[in-house]
Amino acid sequence: QIGAYDSVFYPALQMAIKGVRALAVTDCLNYGNPERPEIMSEFVASVDAITEASILLKAPVISGNVSFYNETMGSNITSTPATGVVGLRDHVDGLAADRFGKEGLKVLVLRLKGLELSGFGQKPQFKGEYNPQKVTELIALLRKAAMEIPPQASQVVGLGGLALALAKMSLDGIGCQAHQDLSISSWMKNILYQIVWVTDQAEAFEKFFQNSILAADVEILDLAITKKSVLDLGSELQFSLPELQKLSSEALQSYFQGVST
Repeated sequence: QIGAYDSVFYPALQMAIKGVRALAVTDCLNYGNPERPEIMSEFVASVDAITEASILLKAPVISGNVSFYNETMGSNITSTPATGVVGLRDHVDGLAADRFGKEGLKVLVLRLKGLELSGFGQKPQFKGEYNPQKVTELIALLRKAAMEIPPQASQVVGLGGLALALAKMSLDGIGCQAHQDLSISSWMKNILYQIVWVTDQAEAFEKFFQNSILAADVEILDLAITKKSVLDLGSELQFSLPELQKLSSEALQSYFQGVST
């Protein structure tokens, strides 16, 4: 059920940090044998979650499909509720980038308290109290903040945690230097609805949330400062950006090796 909620909320959040309002949802629901009670139970829970999420966002499900009996020799696929979400922004002035673009900016991290998944590469295990209403409120507030206090760059953190998100944001030649020397496991910890917000208006952004309906439910960390040519996350994770760009390029080449054009 949490995965189904997330399939709607995560893309809506990705759009919200760019000032975009979610308008509609399409889904693609892939499951194993529905004659098995546990599979049908997962399907019903997913439909209920997607329905509630779309109602909360005022973004109706306008199309989609369901695929059942996805199994091989009696072994079912992992139940997979997937969605696409479309939205609209009033204008493109001040649209935040996906990557760091200027030195000397504060790199803030905002997140809902207490929502955590097991580590990168492991079978997901959720910890915390999942509240769809609070996630909806977070999406609305971030959309408003993106329009009123536009950041230079913003990203929703996904699998791989902050380490991977910050590495992706550094690929244009400007990275960041962290204020704390954390372990690799801490940098790669998966926390649902964690936002990187790059700004020269940190005080205004923090005050915006301190005065919001979610003041007691979010935390904002002053994580790093943007810096040219280096991604420095402490003693265990340091990269020159030319090295990081080379690693990224080689990984993509390896992934697509043998794929015809």
